[in-house]
Amino acid sequence: MKLSKIELINFLNSKNPSSKSTEKNIDQVLYFTLIWNSFEGSFFFDNVELNNQTLFFLAQNSTSYIQERYVDELFDFFRNRYVSNNKIRPVFKRLRFCYKKNRPSNQKVEKLVQDTLLANAPSFEAKMKVLLLIIYRFRNNLFHGVKSPLNLNKFENIYGHINTFLIRYVTALIDYKANIRKNLFDNYKNIVVI
Repeated sequence: MKLSKIELINFLNSKNPSSKSTEKNIDQVLYFTLIWNSFEGSFFFDNVELNNQTLFFLAQNSTSYIQERYVDELFDFFRNRYVSNNKIRPVFKRLRFCYKKNRPSNQKVEKLVQDTLLANAPSFEAKMKVLLLIIYRFRNNLFHGVKSPLNLNKFENIYGHINTFLIRYVTALIDYKANIRKNLFDNYKNIVVI
């Protein structure tokens, strides 16, 4: 016996009367789980842990393979979401970079993301880092229960943008994946923790 989408939608809507989940408006969130699996499986393996530092390394080593317009498109989308009048909007806190307050590295990452979003002309590499970090926060918040499944329909547009970028990213790096993975593995122990 398998679960149908209609049964899933009925379940989500029955748990939250204000939920307006439909088959169409949760598709992007469902697709994200598969696309993220492909992304993670492409670059993180063996003893290479997925974390902020390895995402930094991946960003640094992949900028020459992906078209800048793809990076700019998603970066501008997030900048419009998280910045207003040259200030970080309150919705940014929902990314939960500092969910563990006792970790100074989380505060540094949050500040780096904020500074890059606020910068007039951030570098291509800085934008790439920020995108991977924000996407990683969406992944963590979804997979670890911060994003309620009862309200996933509200994130259709965001996950649609993320999915498009991740597919372009993984596709652009397919021919270079082996080299990037080798560099990541070879340098994993030397990656500086921020």
